Amino acid sequence: MDVLIIRILIFTTFILSNCYASTIAAQATDQANSSAEPTVNTEGLSVIAAKSACRIFIGTESGTCFFISRTRNNKQQTVLVTAAHLFEKTKEKNATLVFRESTGRREMTIPIQNSSNMPLWKKHSRYDIAGLAVDLPDSDLVNIFTLEQLADQKLFDSETITVGQACQIPSFPAKLESTSLGYPILRSGSIASYPLAPVVSQPTFMIDVSAFGGDSGAPVLVAIADRINGIPAKTGTANQFDSKPTLIVAGLVFAKQRQTHKTVTPYEERIRHTPMGISIAVNSVLIRQTLDMIP
Repeated sequence: MDVLIIRILIFTTFILSNCYASTIAAQATDQANSSAEPTVNTEGLSVIAAKSACRIFIGTESGTCFFISRTRNNKQQTVLVTAAHLFEKTKEKNATLVFRESTGRREMTIPIQNSSNMPLWKKHSRYDIAGLAVDLPDSDLVNIFTLEQLADQKLFDSETITVGQACQIPSFPAKLESTSLGYPILRSGSIASYPLAPVVSQPTFMIDVSAFGGDSGAPVLVAIADRINGIPAKTGTANQFDSKPTLIVAGLVFAKQRQTHKTVTPYEERIRHTPMGISIAVNSVLIRQTLDMIP
């Protein structure tokens, strides 16, 4: 009888111990989940990003552009944004844009000079940014960003946009299109510079993604939700959010970083440039300043 009682006590102790361990494990998991930094579900935003950039031809030059919609003089205006050096390298009067529609690829010619050979586009006074007011016959040809989607100074000052943050760049590297329809190649990287503010002393930043000819003018896109789990949001990649995340333009690609090697011998000097796999972008606050120059 004593043996039976002892066995019952041992079995009961074993069951209670397992229940207690399971409870502790569940509490630890809940605490880990509750303390994890809330992040943003970016599902579907990649498709929007891929529809946000267009290829632009100017003479023999090829680059990337995107569009901003805003209200100007009580009227809706669409502005083409790209790298200024695409316009500066040519004397052409027109540029060609590559769009996509349900029936296939569509190319459109737009003027970039007036009848007096004066540029219709405006360039930032110091940086490689150009803007041109355009009339698009169909807004469905491309995803057009609103002015609110162009990051302002507050997003950089608050580090809502900051180093290590995932970003996407739709562009046409080495004049390459992803399909015969003319869609860009969508690449992902991360912001590699710190700090990004103040913009007056940090006008450009680096991105951990390779750059090629044809990338110039591409938007640097990050995903931001207004609020996550009831608190102000930063950016990220996954589960609960109170409002849908939005693509924000954080900058514009205009150059690449490279390492220069110089070899000197008694008979020759040789210079070799090695790409470092790093793109350089100009801050979106400076794009806002360029828009202010366009009537």
